[in-house]
Amino acid sequence: MKHLKQIVKELVYENAALCDQVAEVQQQLVVAAEERMFLLKRLCHHQTTADHHNQLNTKSNSYLVLGSGSIDNWDGKKPKQTTLKRKPSDSNHGNNTNASASSGTSDKAIKARKSGSNKPKRLCPPITLDSAGRPIFPITLGPLTIHSLGEIVSEREAYHNEHCIFPVGFCSSRMFASLRDPLKPVLYTCKIVDGGPIPRFEVVCEDEEESVVVGMSPAECHNHILHTINSTLNMDLLTIRPEGSDSEERGCRFFGLTHPSVQNVLRACPGARKCSKYKWVKFEVCRSEAEVESVFEAEKEASLCHEALLRNIRFARHHVTFPS
Repeated sequence: MKHLKQIVKELVYENAALCDQVAEVQQQLVVAAEERMFLLKRLCHHQTTADHHNQLNTKSNSYLVLGSGSIDNWDGKKPKQTTLKRKPSDSNHGNNTNASASSGTSDKAIKARKSGSNKPKRLCPPITLDSAGRPIFPITLGPLTIHSLGEIVSEREAYHNEHCIFPVGFCSSRMFASLRDPLKPVLYTCKIVDGGPIPRFEVVCEDEEESVVVGMSPAECHNHILHTINSTLNMDLLTIRPEGSDSEERGCRFFGLTHPSVQNVLRACPGARKCSKYKWVKFEVCRSEAEVESVFEAEKEASLCHEALLRNIRFARHHVTFPS
């Protein structure tokens, strides 16, 4: 009997030791997964930014430090100053004409100032700059990370529109639902590559690296991802909007192209002023944490944020019955 008790006691100790080893291995797996994700981000950053930084360093452009509200032109070009030459006149009639013209000019200037003050301003969270006023990569904007801004191709009309600029070499990443298991967050890497007359948009999911989502617009790539997630969940949880302004805007948000901080930096890049169709908006740097949170709040929707999608999935599974 004592011998059996001794055997049981040894088995209990051995089982406890094995449990400790299993727990230690599980902890090592978690750490290894985090290290892998970190190294993947760094690799993506170095691969996509090496050429871009070399190009910026070889150009003789002057970079200015971020001011209160916007980034100055990185081209180093100053706006042309025009002077009005007054024609000589001897008669009182000429003086009266000049006086009326100057009053009319002043009225127009006042109206222009008033109309300029009424233009909408967009808040943008501040970003970290180096001593020369250039952004330090990667730029972290909440769930979005910008690894490279790329190069603006202003001579091709398809590489920008009224709301966005599509620089070749632009690279961003964000955490979103896995295509295989939407309950699991994975890293998505978004890129813009040179496609000739029109840009080509690519998205790579971390657990589907062998298959690249390719589209002629950010919306096409984003809709494909949402459709795949719906199919995996076997429910129409994510609304897939048809091609249009709303769908295009949401796709650009997934890439990070319409983020205020990204647009504020892009418009200071060489070639931005030559994008004829792009509509310029005045930006104002956030001055408080509340303003920063208000900007990031727009990112917290199910089609962009994994946490919001998780809440919708749990709610749907507990309260909504979908047809099989």
